[in-house]
Amino acid sequence: MIEPKSDGEQSDLRARLIALIADQTGVSSARLTDDVALAEDLGLAGHDGADLLEAIGREFGVDFSAVDWAEYFGEETPWDPLRALWVAFFRAAGDGPPNEPKPLRISDLLRSIERGRWSAPE
Repeated sequence: MIEPKSDGEQSDLRARLIALIADQTGVSSARLTDDVALAEDLGLAGHDGADLLEAIGREFGVDFSAVDWAEYFGEETPWDPLRALWVAFFRAAGDGPPNEPKPLRISDLLRSIERGRWSAPE
């Protein structure tokens, strides 16, 4: 059985995770809250997302090799302005575009770190 982390331990893990994500992405740690989605909010796509998961895995000793990174970060593709307009259209309509990556939030990564293994978002 996994013992729950104390508030201090959880706070330390969160601070370390936020610092690592800020360092890897160049995004200010002040912007990184538990609700931030890595692909949608930070613009991580393709191998950039996989590289971040690998760095988090090394830092916290969590095996993310079972994660289908394309499911959360999409396929590695060059930026396409027409696709960006297409995505914006669907988002404005209140729907995600077809084949939109599933959200992977900082809180999901924190949960996996606390459990010591990959735990798909709930």
